Amino acid sequence: MKLESVDKILNISINFNDLLKTVSALQRIINHFDGDSDEMINDLQNLKDFHGQLDKILIDMRDY
Repeated sequence: MKLESVDKILNISINFNDLLKTVSALQRIINHFDGDSDEMINDLQNLKDFHGQLDKILIDMRDY
């Protein structure tokens, strides 16, 4: 396997981990809809850090 392919696989794995964090943040946000709005705002701010990861994963997977 070429080093380039290994690098792409590692990038996909790292980005998939970020996607899992995004899904987890979304689940927390949904759980707060009937609850604490301050917690929901904090979760939304944290989610902002991961919003571009899905596009990067799809691009990396397509390029692989």
